[in-house]
Parts: sequence; structure tokens; C-alpha cells
Amino acid sequence: MDLSVLEELLIRLKSLPAAEKSETNIFSVGARGHYENPVSDLLAFFIDPDAPHGLNTLVLGAFLECLSSDVDASLLSPPAREVMTQKGTRIDLLL
Repeated sequence: MDLSVLEELLIRLKSLPAAEKSETNIFSVGARGHYENPVSDLLAFFIDPDAPHGLNTLVLGAFLECLSSDVDASLLSPPAREVMTQKGTRIDLLL
């Protein structure tokens, strides 16, 4: 490839608009960025009505309400993490 072609490409790349700053969300909060397992652990903790946070079904109920769902927020068992399927894959968070 000719050097002048590469220089032209660099000039054109510099004229592109800067990327917009991404919106803060649950995955980007904190210094480490997104780590799937810690996020799933936090969700499991706050969704578990018997966890020591004392929120009962408030978190899961609020989440279901945001989805406009009429599903009952009661769980038959605590949230389970990394549940193995018959195909050998894993479910991050099973409610």
C-alpha cells in the first residue's frame, strides 16, 4: 500500500466526530468496568428475599413492575448462580 494512501486515511480518520461518552449503567459503575460474575452475584443477592438486606421481594417486584409484568415476585427457592444445563452450558442467574 502506498504511503500517501495511508496518510490520506489518517487525515480522514481525524475528521470523524469524537465518540459520545457512554451512559452510566449498572455494568459500568465502579473502577473495574463490567465483570459479569460480580454483577450476577449482586443481582442474586438483592433478588433473594431471604438475604440479609431485609428488602424481601421489593427488588424483584420492582424489576417485574418495570417490565409491566403481572408475575408474582415470590420465589420457590433462592436465586441460583452458574446452574449447569443438560447441554453443559451454564445459566448465569436462575430464579
